Amino acid sequence: MKKAGRKIPRIAKDLALTLWLGGHSYREIRDKTGMSLGAINQMIAENRRRTPNLDQLRELNVALGKGGLTVYDAMRGCLLLSELNRLGVGLDELEGFIKLSARISSEKGQGFVESSMKLMDLEAKTGKNYEGVLKDFEERTRQIEDLEARAKVLQEENRKLVERNVQLEGEIREAEKRLSLTRQELNRAISIQEKLQKLGICRVAKLAEFIGDYEALGFDAQEVQRLATWRKSLAGIGIDPDGLERFVKEKGSLEKQLANLAKEKIAREQKVKELKGEHLRLWSQINTIRDEISGLFSLGYALKEGRLTFPCKACRMHGVSMGLDTVKSAVIMGSWCSGTCVFCGQWSSYSTWEAAWFVAQLVLPAIRQRGSAAE
Repeated sequence: MKKAGRKIPRIAKDLALTLWLGGHSYREIRDKTGMSLGAINQMIAENRRRTPNLDQLRELNVALGKGGLTVYDAMRGCLLLSELNRLGVGLDELEGFIKLSARISSEKGQGFVESSMKLMDLEAKTGKNYEGVLKDFEERTRQIEDLEARAKVLQEENRKLVERNVQLEGEIREAEKRLSLTRQELNRAISIQEKLQKLGICRVAKLAEFIGDYEALGFDAQEVQRLATWRKSLAGIGIDPDGLERFVKEKGSLEKQLANLAKEKIAREQKVKELKGEHLRLWSQINTIRDEISGLFSLGYALKEGRLTFPCKACRMHGVSMGLDTVKSAVIMGSWCSGTCVFCGQWSSYSTWEAAWFVAQLVLPAIRQRGSAAE
């Protein structure tokens, strides 16, 4: 009867398979799982029957382990390879494709795709490739540069023409001025000729002789004209030019006339000064008489009404009215007299001497007038 072997746990088998797929040897698996070498060999054989590509899987796993990759990385690589095959990119073209993708994805290459699309549209419209389009562009650029250079030359020529035009305009204006002067001279000559024709040959001859005589004396035509103007001005102020010598003898020289006028001026100024002094003296007398008349009027009022008006000590107006008896009593008794001003309403008091002085101011003008009349 065959003796049954020890049953191996499932977890040990899974670990042994994982280790084998990871590239470990049977001995390493035995040391880590405790399984015998025969059991390990039998377990792997059974898995090979169930999975024909198990050895290739072990080789792939070993290769991934050496490269530091995982199965997930391998799956991603498979997907990438499939996509590259779909795009028609071989492994030998992979590096260039990666560089192109990096350029497109960079900041500087953001407009790369758009530019590529525009280039494709341009090639479709023109029917030329990139080199042909570039060649046409360079040709047109060269033509534009030639046109710009020609434009600069034309601008310079235009500037010179403008300057020449300005110069010619100045010359034309100068020529017009000279022409105008020439016309004026010509018109003047024609006018002189017409005047000479009107004068006749004899009068022209006399005029020429007259001018010749004056030039012989050292005069010219302008001096003759000034002499005629001077004679006319003398006649305008009532002096006969032909009797000028007699006029000077009668009136004397100009210096003498000025001296006489100065003396007469001084005499008149002295007379005016004397008249001013007399005027001031008479005006002073008039003011004195006015004051005396005012005093007499005040005295007459006092005698008629029996009251005296004194100047207010507050407002200086003659508004303090008091009876003659009151003032007389104050003067005789040597007492004070008082009253209210009709203008400011203030009360003013006067001593005996003040009252006597005001009374004297009223009486003295009358006494002087009587004395003057007696004399």
